Amino acid sequence: ELFDVSIFLVLAIFSFITGGFHVYYAMNDNGAIRFLEYFFTAGIMAVVIAMLVNIRDVYTLLSIYSLTATTMTFGYLEEKSSVVNLFFRPYYIGYVPYMTVWAILTWQFARVATEAPSFVIAIFCLEFILFTSFGVVQWYYIVRSNGTSTEMNGAYNLLSLISKMLLVWLCVGG
Repeated sequence: ELFDVSIFLVLAIFSFITGGFHVYYAMNDNGAIRFLEYFFTAGIMAVVIAMLVNIRDVYTLLSIYSLTATTMTFGYLEEKSSVVNLFFRPYYIGYVPYMTVWAILTWQFARVATEAPSFVIAIFCLEFILFTSFGVVQWYYIVRSNGTSTEMNGAYNLLSLISKMLLVWLCVGG
């Protein structure tokens, strides 16, 4: 718990937010709105992971949330911007806050890994892979081909549901 706020309460709020958005996705074909959801839910997920690896400093947690949300903003800009000079594409710039967040999480995880329960180790490793997979999907469908694809929305939705439900169920089960 952090400031008498249960991780399970945070997970419940986060699940409610993502559930509402996924109902919207099922009824509408507006893929751009997903970055609004990810702005909130990806940051919450990163904070939960931080709390699980024993990061308790509110300023560090706020920074992790903000940097993760910033990453989502760069993803949105990449999909909405026209093709620009390769060095300055929002896709590549978005890796700066992404790598910063995961450097902080990995540093702390390495410090506590020997005492961490197995579900925390599983969450850390699997969520890193899944978070990174979002960037791979965007690279494949947008950066590599300079376009968009309806298949991309399906890949994002599948990754979103898997990563979020995995986090919730491993926390509940652990």
